[in-house]
Amino acid sequence: MATQIELAKCLNLQDNNIYLENFFRDLLNRIYTDRKFRNLNEVKGNFTAIDLADDQDDIVIQVTSDTKRSKVADTLKKYKEQEYSFKKLIMLYGVLDKPKREEEFSEKPKELALEEWDLKDLLKYIEAIDGNDLAIISEFVESELLINSYKKIEDQTEEINAIIDVLEYLSSNKSTGQPTGNQLVDPKGKVTAWLKDMHAVALSQYAKLWPLLYNLLEEARKQFAQGNELTAVSIGLQLEDLSIKYLQEADGDANIAIEKLTDYLLTLVKGPKSRQAIKFYVIDELILCNVFPPSINSQYGIDIQE
Repeated sequence: MATQIELAKCLNLQDNNIYLENFFRDLLNRIYTDRKFRNLNEVKGNFTAIDLADDQDDIVIQVTSDTKRSKVADTLKKYKEQEYSFKKLIMLYGVLDKPKREEEFSEKPKELALEEWDLKDLLKYIEAIDGNDLAIISEFVESELLINSYKKIEDQTEEINAIIDVLEYLSSNKSTGQPTGNQLVDPKGKVTAWLKDMHAVALSQYAKLWPLLYNLLEEARKQFAQGNELTAVSIGLQLEDLSIKYLQEADGDANIAIEKLTDYLLTLVKGPKSRQAIKFYVIDELILCNVFPPSINSQYGIDIQE
């Protein structure tokens, strides 16, 4: 659940803060059945200092991904200037971990209760819900991600075509002119050290791009697969050779190698180029073990699939 909510937050980069506000509004309405939250910005655009409020005029919420102390202080200052009379203000952060505060906020009105919530705090409240309602909440989060991801496909034909261009080239099984057989020299132990953390790093990058690009990638693969059967093996072999080539050139620095591989694949795109889409494709193939294949891991006794 934590990962799903974190992914929902990422959509804010594309759809503006309104999506994040409505997402948390609907989520809170499923968590708290004794009250109904509304988006104040749908009543009055750019409602000063607060975004959500319950129907009892008791709790108001500022939805933000900015956890800096200055953000809270500025919100409290504006809240005070508006002379609101709510009982509690919640700073709801679209992040997993909020910062620890050593000092209270002098800007806070004495009669106002202030709380700061991160996604982990939300999860604590969700965990207290019984099984049936918990299933409803989980289904809601998943459906929101899928709906907002699928909506984008029709507007991302350039990105889809860019990935198809790369797939077509890789499937042609043209020789890269580079050594094959996964022979990799690791004189400074850089590959060994990086591969130990590769899975976690890859998933972190993958999660940030997933809401915007996962269904786009699947659509590109679907379109490419029509009339291109039995190409997965040749694509995998091409990616193995290319990733090892750039890993060698980068002296075992896999971060640099991934960037070099992404840049190379971009040169294969015939039309408008989308580095973000190609980078996502590379990470997806890394997770599928076609980029930096398992034979490299076994060479150094490392298993990144745990």
